[in-house]
Order: sequence, then structure tokens, then C-alpha cells
Amino acid sequence: MQDGCNGVNVTILLCSAILAFPASWRFRALGFLSGSLIIQALNVVRFISLYYIGQYSLSWFDFAHAYLWESMLILDTLVIFWIWVSRAGLSGARANVNP
Repeated sequence: MQDGCNGVNVTILLCSAILAFPASWRFRALGFLSGSLIIQALNVVRFISLYYIGQYSLSWFDFAHAYLWESMLILDTLVIFWIWVSRAGLSGARANVNP
């Protein structure tokens, strides 16, 4: 595994987006932890799939490695952030309700 293939770039993207969003520090920490774990789990799936694709065809491996999985990890990071934002908005809305 080379530097840059470990998912750190998209983890930094997610953490930056979470830091920029107005939420409590507790909820941000939850987003950092859960988002990072999900990204790392997806990265393990990426490694396993690239291993098996490489056994089948090197041209497919190059495509999957350079384009498919890079795009999928960025898209997955955006989806993770979107889910986190929707939950942050719901928890913030509940906290602002005065009985």
C-alpha cells in the first residue's frame, strides 16, 4: 500500500466539512469517529476488490484503481457527510424547541 491509498485524503475532506458545519463539539466528534471508521472499512473493501480485479485483468485493475474507486470514495464521503448533516440538523432542531 502506497501513501495516498489509505483513505486519509477523503478522511481529511470529511473532517474539514464537519468542522465547517455549525454543530456541537460532541456531535462533531461522533461524526469524526464514525465517518473515519466507515471510510476505513470501505477502504478495506477497496483493497480486497482491487486484489481480485488484479487477478482477473490488469487493465481493469488500472481503471478501478485510478478512476472507479477514487470516485466512489469521494462520493461515499459526501454521502456520509450528508447523512451526518441531516442528523445534526435534526438534533439541533430538537435542542432549539422550547416546551
